[in-house]
Amino acid sequence: HIYKILGVSPISIHEYKRGFKHLHSSKFNFIYNISIIILSLSSFTILHDYFSYVNKYPGSTITTINFYVSIYILNMISITSAFLSLQRRHKYIQFLNKIFDVNVVMTQMHIKTSYKFLYLYSALISFLPVAFETFALCCVYYKLNKIVHYNIIKFIFAQLLPNAVSCTVEAMFCSLVLFLNKNIEDLNKALQNIASDQTHLRNKTSCKMPKKPKDIKNFIKSASDIHNKLIENAETLNELFSIQIVLIIINITSNIVSGLYYVMYVIAFVYNDSELNLPMYFGIFWSPWVMIKLINCVIISQNFEKQIKRTSVIVHNLINKGMWRNYCYEELLEFSMQLLHQGMFYFEPCGIFRLDFTMLYSLIGFVVTNLVILLQFE
Repeated sequence: HIYKILGVSPISIHEYKRGFKHLHSSKFNFIYNISIIILSLSSFTILHDYFSYVNKYPGSTITTINFYVSIYILNMISITSAFLSLQRRHKYIQFLNKIFDVNVVMTQMHIKTSYKFLYLYSALISFLPVAFETFALCCVYYKLNKIVHYNIIKFIFAQLLPNAVSCTVEAMFCSLVLFLNKNIEDLNKALQNIASDQTHLRNKTSCKMPKKPKDIKNFIKSASDIHNKLIENAETLNELFSIQIVLIIINITSNIVSGLYYVMYVIAFVYNDSELNLPMYFGIFWSPWVMIKLINCVIISQNFEKQIKRTSVIVHNLINKGMWRNYCYEELLEFSMQLLHQGMFYFEPCGIFRLDFTMLYSLIGFVVTNLVILLQFE
């Protein structure tokens, strides 16, 4: 439903609202509970495989331990994400209804938003990482099956399914942030049209601008209400996905450290050993894609925060224009005070860190430090 929502027109909104009723059905609860049970069993299977391997090969290296730990972390994160999604599905429905309401109000203000590119982009960021990571895991399975005859059923439920769950949760978050970002971007363009008073900009944004002073006042009031609702929706989104995003960041960090360590370990120590080239498959195909997912998530969050800042600049420019003092000065002043009291908005999962490039730089330092420590163990 998320991908359909991103391409929805205001006319068909009620059709998708009716589709949300399936989330309350007993069949949906049964399927979700079965999925959580399967993921839980797969995590115990991984622990069993690890201890069996350690008992069979007492001198197992840090490489083997790291491999099992990274896969176990992925499983536990998938279980938690699936459980939270099941428990919070009512809040998801309320959140999506709020998004639809904002979309309807923007349409009434003649601010038409096109989601065609957004629909394609969200599909790409959702399915491409899943496809390439699945390919990487299949490469690992192909090599692993040659060595220890690994069970394909165990491989599907212990690795492929948890990976798909984790990617789906991250894709949902990124898609919804993109949706909010598109709304506030179009709102800023509409306000910019008033500030610049240029006809070519009006045609570009497909926004029918008000001409009468009374209409301008109503437009500014509606824009203020929409901006306030978009900020509230962003805060709700941050609250709904806080725990999941923290867990996904932990999972991504674990995968990057493991993947790069495998590559360095194989090149430095056992490059000529064909049986131990298994980590090379994992590292080369896995690490770049999880890093791209993280960078994409950070860029999307940063773009939304930039649009929030841009709204304050546009409103300030409108207040400074003398031609608007006789029309809607009080409305603009109230809008400005609202922006001042709201302050800046940041995506802060559980208040631990901000989803920005500073977090990304800190993560790079953390990965390098852990790689040095792990290589020293060998």
